[in-house]
Amino acid sequence: MMWEKHSWLYMSVAIRIIDRALREDFGFEHLLWVFSGRRGVHCWVCDSRARTLEDRERTAVVQYLTLITGSDGSKAALSSPLHPSIQRALPMLEDVFERMVCSADGQDLLADEQRWERVLAFIPDETIQERLRKAWQSEPDSTSLKRWKQLRDTVRDAAKKQKGMAAQALRNALHTIIIVHTYPRLDVNVSTHRNHLLKSPFVVHPKTGKVCVPILDVENCDSFDPDGVPTLATLIDELDSRKRSD
Repeated sequence: MMWEKHSWLYMSVAIRIIDRALREDFGFEHLLWVFSGRRGVHCWVCDSRARTLEDRERTAVVQYLTLITGSDGSKAALSSPLHPSIQRALPMLEDVFERMVCSADGQDLLADEQRWERVLAFIPDETIQERLRKAWQSEPDSTSLKRWKQLRDTVRDAAKKQKGMAAQALRNALHTIIIVHTYPRLDVNVSTHRNHLLKSPFVVHPKTGKVCVPILDVENCDSFDPDGVPTLATLIDELDSRKRSD
């Protein structure tokens, strides 16, 4: 499996968000992030009190870190006002949303009518939906990023004119659009069940042959290259080369 470099942005944002939550909200200190060897990352929480948590306690931590709900992953569990952990995460999510989700090199979320209709459905005001729909239909060559900024500014302006729950619903609609497309998704079974098998650091992924190497610099994990990690084949070649040179 080859990664497109910009696709790693999703994983790097997930690492930073979960790392801060575990440290600042739960007080854990000894965290080791490891590339899974394929599509994701693993976090080993090595504090002694974490190792003794029962399954129900582990489940509580996972539930705290889970925002995306619904069978199709199209809802976000948001409170009013937003929980501090979500407020902390939103700037990072907004950045990757514009750079990846709204990019022609990424998901190109609002590129055509079929895709933008799914996004408009998040807005709890049919008048706003119709206004944006007509504007986008009249500009077929517009970009997803331009359409997103138009949607964002239109909803924000409408929220300022509303009060109470109506205003909050409009603001939460923007947050939900961003969150369902960018917020990290956890593997619940791996995270909550103590009897679940886990890959140790430095094992080899059986399908890709890549070594599950640690990601030591969390603050600069954007620069990690998942296609640059050693593979079993390259390690064998290096060992053979060393034997020949000796």
